[in-house]
Amino acid sequence: MNSKGGFLSFSIDDCEENTIKTLLKIGDKYKIEFTFALPTGLVNKVYKGKKIASWNLLAKAVKKGHSIASHSINHIFPETFFDRIQRAVDLLKNLENINPRFLFTRGKYLFGKYNVLKQGFSLEKEIVGSKRVIESNLNIKCTNFYSPGGVVNPELIRLVKWSGYELLRTSKGGFNDPKHFSPFDLKVKTWDKYTTAEQANDWVMEAEKEGYWLIESLHEVVSSPTSLYESNLNELIKHIEFAKRRKVLINRTINTGRHILNESYLGNFRHFENESNKKTYYLGIDSFYLLDEAVARLSKNPKILNLGSGDGADLLTIKSAMKNKKATIIGTDISLAACKSAAQTLNLPILWADSRNLNIKDKSFNMVADRNTLAFIEDDIEFLMEQNRILKKGGILVLSASMKKWFGIYIYRNNGQFVLDPVICTTYSSEKIVHELLKRTGFKPVRHYKFSLKYPIIDLFFRLLETLNLGPKDSAIYLKHPILNYLRRLLSIPIPGFWKYEAIAVKTKDMHPTKLVHQIKRQDYKIVLPKHFKLGDNILSRLFTKFSKSNLLEI
Repeated sequence: MNSKGGFLSFSIDDCEENTIKTLLKIGDKYKIEFTFALPTGLVNKVYKGKKIASWNLLAKAVKKGHSIASHSINHIFPETFFDRIQRAVDLLKNLENINPRFLFTRGKYLFGKYNVLKQGFSLEKEIVGSKRVIESNLNIKCTNFYSPGGVVNPELIRLVKWSGYELLRTSKGGFNDPKHFSPFDLKVKTWDKYTTAEQANDWVMEAEKEGYWLIESLHEVVSSPTSLYESNLNELIKHIEFAKRRKVLINRTINTGRHILNESYLGNFRHFENESNKKTYYLGIDSFYLLDEAVARLSKNPKILNLGSGDGADLLTIKSAMKNKKATIIGTDISLAACKSAAQTLNLPILWADSRNLNIKDKSFNMVADRNTLAFIEDDIEFLMEQNRILKKGGILVLSASMKKWFGIYIYRNNGQFVLDPVICTTYSSEKIVHELLKRTGFKPVRHYKFSLKYPIIDLFFRLLETLNLGPKDSAIYLKHPILNYLRRLLSIPIPGFWKYEAIAVKTKDMHPTKLVHQIKRQDYKIVLPKHFKLGDNILSRLFTKFSKSNLLEI
């Protein structure tokens, strides 16, 4: 990852015609690409005294390599009183040139009603409909949603995710840290008529120093700005010339977002693996509660893939559950060390790969079993679409998800949230959300079970010792010592606000990932085999899209 050097993207709201024409020339001259946020219902119309670009002009922008994001249809949003307060706070933090006179003369920008609801307004139509209009008129995939006024709430985030968008930009001021990245909560630095090149250059310097992603948001770009959200053209050009001389990587928002998403996901696991010899992560103990019921739905000779197989405990559980069924069981994990350990212990082939993008042929498996992987992945839709692809019609998905209420508190934090595991990045607040997610990715939930996880009380004490550097050098002694390990299991309590959800879902229809979510470039993979393992009927070569002896790693 570009850990030092940072990233820079420019996003332009509302698609005012003259602004786009100006920026297309700038893009040609400086070899940079912009992302234009379009309210589709205003195309070729006059909005607040300004002419919005035509489809022909937008098609020209696309042809030159620029991106078009959705900015809703009518540039409206049903904000509540609390949404308005939150938007005001976000804008106050973001606009760096606020002064007392501004608050008295321009307070409407902050506290006035930003949106006026129209009769028959539908939030889903604004989000989904605008995406379809852009894609049909410009023959492109619309991947970004920029909320009008930057208003963001849980309902909007849910619809944006399920509509197939990959990024959601807000009006929150600040930088985006690739190490703690949230694609549906993108922060920006906003230009106004007072913004100078010197100010914006400082943003770039900060991004370069810390390795941050800086998204600069502009509306209209003119030579002599008069209204608040008009930006000075000369200042912008000077700023772009400065940024081009720096180490920041300038790219469209979608390209940068995809890059960071891919790297942060892999980095999470690399970090977890590297740290595993130094720290003990105190995790609750849970298992496949619905596995037997899922297995009963399978044929006599099923092919089963276990995601996130780790050291092989889940593989062993699945193997035991097969009973009289002659199953082909393959595990997969992103950690090479875990793959080697599982292959050696269980005498099974393990695929070392990324579970979001598997080098496996379509419709290869009868069942995919995942006990924890979903919690470690930001893009849940992409993950589930990939499992849909490799499952046969009528195939079984056994899935678990981490659930959390707002009051849940524990000893770990990630992305500013309390979590039960130091690398968890995706949790849900209700079973209904997970059910809807499954339905939208081609599955029908047929059974689910929720349960609280009992976590050892003594772990809180162990964790405190480690934090204060008072514990032994080998902190794993807490898990290895028979008496301490017995006490951990004996003195366990549920953690309020957290629980686990497990579901059996049946694949009801084929989805098409290339139409809904982006395809991250598949990583090189290896099939880890125990020594003297017999390939038998060469089942591996029939399952994998690319297969050769160079992909075999014998241990």
